[in-house]
Amino acid sequence: MILKNIAVFIAEDEPLIAIELTHAVEAACGQIVGPAASLKAADQLIDASTPGVALLDLNLIGGDTINLATGLMKRGIPVVFYTGVSLPDEFQERYPDVPIYTKPTMSETLIKAIRSEWDRAAA
Repeated sequence: MILKNIAVFIAEDEPLIAIELTHAVEAACGQIVGPAASLKAADQLIDASTPGVALLDLNLIGGDTINLATGLMKRGIPVVFYTGVSLPDEFQERYPDVPIYTKPTMSETLIKAIRSEWDRAAA
């Protein structure tokens, strides 16, 4: 029950990873928004909902999620990156507190990071 109905937006283009993340969030009693495999789908889902936290892969079908992440954070929605590549230095310098986890990372670790970002945003 660590996520207690927190709506978690998942943007991940690898189907097996998206399924694993979905199951992990649901097992922690979170609600799923997505998952979105493409940047277009991610934009549409975000326009239609207000997630509590976003869990983003950097690269989706159609481009990277840097602008998406920036837009979410401007709306007060915390972001956790889960990616196999490095984020641009400019982004990391501008947003040094955004958690970045490299693949593979244990699901439990990601769930704790999601909860931590939710709590930090609510404080």
